[in-house]
Amino acid sequence: MTLIQSMLSNRTLKDYPLIITQINRLLNDEPIQYILGKTDFCNLTIHCDQRALIPRPETEELVQWILDETSADSSPHILDIGTGTGCIAIALAANLPKAEITAIDISEDALSLARENIENLNIHNVTLQQLDILHDTDFDGRYDIIVSNPPYITAKEKIDMEPNVLNFEPHMALFAPDDDPLAFYKSISVFAKRHLKGSLFLELNQYLHSEIGNIFQGFSDVEIRNDMFSKPRMLRAKNLSL
Repeated sequence: MTLIQSMLSNRTLKDYPLIITQINRLLNDEPIQYILGKTDFCNLTIHCDQRALIPRPETEELVQWILDETSADSSPHILDIGTGTGCIAIALAANLPKAEITAIDISEDALSLARENIENLNIHNVTLQQLDILHDTDFDGRYDIIVSNPPYITAKEKIDMEPNVLNFEPHMALFAPDDDPLAFYKSISVFAKRHLKGSLFLELNQYLHSEIGNIFQGFSDVEIRNDMFSKPRMLRAKNLSL
């Protein structure tokens, strides 16, 4: 189904002013997911708008990697860092009903959207918390799994970005600090050494995957995997020393 067909699906004549508005938004490069207000992620309907990044298919692969290594009957404590729409935490919660999941984000706007998704999907095992992983690294908690899709795009990559991403999705969730593009990975590494006894799963900047891998040399069983487009986009590492 084309984008226009999806907009026209099940519409009546009275809906056409809205359809024209949606088409104009599309012509202005606004992402279709924001126009429709939703996207599919791991067989779930996730509501999305400019409060958070649009969930990507590559992130579904990261979730699936976690599920492949976690028994559905287990009850792990999971931390999702930079939850955005809540898509990762919600997908894990739906497939691991005994898990206890904490999802954090620095953005109250993102957390409000995640809260709406949790309520809409009737999820009961996700707790939201506002936290800055770059600075608030001493909060209590021990986790069996930590997962994150952190901001990792560098300033020099902006020139190659599509306008539907650059002009509409929140830059706080897209871009790493200009002076240290690995800042989030470094903070997550420090945090995981203190709070993780189990597995860490990360989405990566494909151009910095080797440098990111080096940050986690102190962990065991470090593995970097390619995504569906054969790009090195996912890392798994284990900390079993706690």
